[in-house]
Amino acid sequence: MRSILAAVRQFTPANRRELELTWPEGLPSSERFVDLVKSEARAIEDERNSENGADVRIANMLLKSSSVTIESICDALSAFRDTRKRLLTSSHSWMKEALRDISSSSSSLWRELLRAMRDVIPAIEKHVAVADNTNLEFPDATDMRTLLDDARTLNEHLENGGSLGWGIFRPRLVKERLYVVQSVKIGGRLCSTGEHFSTLADALYVRIEFEKAWGFWKGRSEQIQGPYTLQLATLKALREALESALALEELIAQSRETLRQCPELGEPVWTDEIHLDRAVSSCRLALARIRKRLATEEIQTIETAISRRAATNDAHPASSDLLKAVRGRDGDGFARCANMIQDLNRQRELLQRVDKDLSELRQLLPKLTKSLEHTCTEPHWEERLQHIDAAWQWAQARYWIEDYIRQEDAPALAKRAKQIEEEINSVVAKLAALHAWSFCFKRMEEPHRRHMEAWCKYVNSLTKTGKGKRDFRNRQAAQQSLNKCKDAVPAWVMPLHRVWDTVDPTPGMFDVVIVDEASQCGFEALPLLYLGKKILIVGDDKQISPGGEFQDATPISKLLDEYLYDFSFKEYFDINVSLFEHGKLRYGTRRITLREHFRCMPEIIRFSNDLCYSDTPLIPLRQYGPNRLPPLEHVFVDGGYREGSHNRTINRPEAETIVEKIAQLCEDSRYDGKTIGVVVLQGEAQAALIEHRLLERLGAEEIERRRLVCGNPYNFQGDERDIILLSLVAATNERIGSLSKAPDERRFNVATSRARDQMILFHSVTCNDLSATCLRRRLLEFFENKQPRQIAGLERNELERRAAQDNRRLVNPPPPFESWFEVDVALALLRKNFTVLPQYEFAGRHIDLVVEGGRARLAVECDGDQWHGADRYEADMQRQRQLERCGWEFFRVREAAFYANKENALAGLWGALEERGISPNIPDREPAHEENSEKGDWGTSQMDNAANDDCLDDEDNFPSESPSTDFTPSGRKSEDITPGEIQEAIIQALGKCPNQSCTLHSLTARVLKELGVSTRGKPREAFEKRTMRSVSILETRGRIETYKAKNRRLRLL
Repeated sequence: MRSILAAVRQFTPANRRELELTWPEGLPSSERFVDLVKSEARAIEDERNSENGADVRIANMLLKSSSVTIESICDALSAFRDTRKRLLTSSHSWMKEALRDISSSSSSLWRELLRAMRDVIPAIEKHVAVADNTNLEFPDATDMRTLLDDARTLNEHLENGGSLGWGIFRPRLVKERLYVVQSVKIGGRLCSTGEHFSTLADALYVRIEFEKAWGFWKGRSEQIQGPYTLQLATLKALREALESALALEELIAQSRETLRQCPELGEPVWTDEIHLDRAVSSCRLALARIRKRLATEEIQTIETAISRRAATNDAHPASSDLLKAVRGRDGDGFARCANMIQDLNRQRELLQRVDKDLSELRQLLPKLTKSLEHTCTEPHWEERLQHIDAAWQWAQARYWIEDYIRQEDAPALAKRAKQIEEEINSVVAKLAALHAWSFCFKRMEEPHRRHMEAWCKYVNSLTKTGKGKRDFRNRQAAQQSLNKCKDAVPAWVMPLHRVWDTVDPTPGMFDVVIVDEASQCGFEALPLLYLGKKILIVGDDKQISPGGEFQDATPISKLLDEYLYDFSFKEYFDINVSLFEHGKLRYGTRRITLREHFRCMPEIIRFSNDLCYSDTPLIPLRQYGPNRLPPLEHVFVDGGYREGSHNRTINRPEAETIVEKIAQLCEDSRYDGKTIGVVVLQGEAQAALIEHRLLERLGAEEIERRRLVCGNPYNFQGDERDIILLSLVAATNERIGSLSKAPDERRFNVATSRARDQMILFHSVTCNDLSATCLRRRLLEFFENKQPRQIAGLERNELERRAAQDNRRLVNPPPPFESWFEVDVALALLRKNFTVLPQYEFAGRHIDLVVEGGRARLAVECDGDQWHGADRYEADMQRQRQLERCGWEFFRVREAAFYANKENALAGLWGALEERGISPNIPDREPAHEENSEKGDWGTSQMDNAANDDCLDDEDNFPSESPSTDFTPSGRKSEDITPGEIQEAIIQALGKCPNQSCTLHSLTARVLKELGVSTRGKPREAFEKRTMRSVSILETRGRIETYKAKNRRLRLL
């Protein structure tokens, strides 16, 4: 680790950048370069020296041959010339003659002389000393060769055992050679022994051979006088000189052999020293030029490779210095640069090893490696590394704990359990459907099918009014057919009027009768109690009931008194009493209240809860994604006025504003596929006026596509739309009455509970213009105060203080938290500015923590380490499954995992929040009234969204103030902006951002602001696509880059 730390410190970013540069590779050693430079210099010097005595023509011819050939020719000729010159300087007079004969191939005489010398000298060399030491005396007339033969014969005779004898007794051999015995003396004494005769023979042999040898040299070299030893040395010198002279023949042969490799050169004149010198100089000139060319070419090759590398953009400065050294034949400079490159190569190899070590370390310890790389210069690392062993042991313990925690991957197990449950439900649903169809078809026989076909025919033959000529007969036939086939069909779904048209009533003909919207069914539905063995009445007495307000009640009361005088609760048979009220009266003890509400956004249904269901409030189970529409909006119509009376009351400015708003919604891509409804809260003429104006503005096709309906609350009873626009109608130009009766409450309840996603109220009055008891005022106050009630009013600072200072073993967590673990998780969320709701109650069940932000929420369950038993765990899981069926999404945090590693334990939570679009809490701004604003998208949505998105990243602080303070309209249209202007605006916008970075989602809003352009709907979508294309162009040019933080971002380069 210490070596890695030292290496990381050594390789600073500047050093790394330097090592990323390139330099020449495969350079020769500095010694080789110096040798090349010296070789080139010597070749140039040799060329200059050889040019004087050389024949350039010969040198040029030699250049066609290889340097080996030329060198062999040069060596051979040089050896011949030099040997000849040396021999010419000899003191022997015969040498010039011998050299001439040998050079002209006339050396036979001299070769014979050499052979004779080679024969004589070895033969006499061993006897020379005896001859010099022996004094011979013999008659002058004596022939020395005869004497030599006789001496040898006598010596042989004696050696064979003979004797000289005496007188007449001498042997014949001795008698014949008696003169030797009697006249030849050695050292003054006559020869008498074999030794004497042997010495005599040797001395005579030396004298004879010397005379013969000197006879060979007669006329060439004079015989010297003196001891035989001196003469022998002289003969040896003559032999050696002759041998040297004859050796020229071998040199000539060698020269000729080499010259055959260059036939155009021809033989030199072997006796012409000048010609020989010219030939040798020409060879040396050719060799010098070849050496020069080879050295220069090799240097040039080195120079080319270096210059090619030095010309690149990423070349190291050493490349240029090295090139200068090569061109300047600077050996020392080359050595310095070569040493520098070797050092750079060593550093690069070391860096590669360091990076490899860091890569391996990063795989094992990514955080430690990252910290080491970014803070290696800080002095505390020496102290850290001293305790690396203890830290490693601690990390091992932590890993063991985390691995133990990971073995029980609760989120994965919960997800898998949910998948299994969904698979089971899917299989059960398929089995139930198959069983139902099987049951249906088993019961249906051919007569049933025929009667069903007949029933369909008779029902379709009925006229709309029910008063046609054949309607009575068709109705009777349909009733008969239905009675025949009803047992084959398990369930019949029909509107009430169809029942009376087709059913032949008999008591208990259906096992179960289910009546939906029973609060709207009047006395005409009472026979349903007669048709079914059991009846299920579904309705809401807080919604619109059958109306009898405009009918004379006197005849009805008279009939009740006349025919139903003995009935209990006969007043319940009035025309304004619904079937649901009969059910409450007669079956009140078996009443089941359904509180789950799936239609509206929670903010929308809150008004109905406050108005009608305060005792048993509806529980909103509708879940929503991060991009939902604002649930509530209200628009004040300045200058609105009312005209007409009663049901003919209208408010034209309010109607025009609604029409304009709907036209804007139809152009806004956020409202694609959304259905729209307009509910008028006073009279009916306003609805007709709005419908007429919409037909003119949008056309019938768009109205049909949007399922756009304009009407009063009664028209929307049992119906719903994605978007509902409410028209209050009331205005200050006429007296405003108070709507506070029960029917008014039911109408307002229906009107405000029809919207699924968004409800917009249009009003021409303020709260001060309305009575305190009027439902209009209550509705307007509801829209003006949209914020939900606080669930836990705890200050974060106080919670932080208590979490840090309280003794957790003795002090309980502050309510409503149930554990300190919940407090710590909540604080982790609060520190990131998320809205946290502890112990959130939903449908009678509590959720540990609920995180809200943007337009979504997430349930967070804190699983403590204490085990409360299998029953408690199963109940907890059952509670979660029930809430998940209501649309809740859960994230579970285990206590052991949290305190072992908070970052890892909550990493999944941050991802879940981002996936849901839950952003940190930012105070909302009251939306501007669009009919009084010309700010386009800059009014309330796009700039807010940009600000909210950017707040996901700590380093980004995009201003969130109202754009009216910093947005200057240019008056241009988005389609008039050129691509170049968009690209320039992107650069300018990023340059104004902190760290010159922003989220990709907010870029379009920033560009629009930079250009001073206001747009919305489809034009804005088109402009956003053009902006994204400009981003791709700028990224290709290297001006900006995209990267992933918590979301996709852009950065100016």
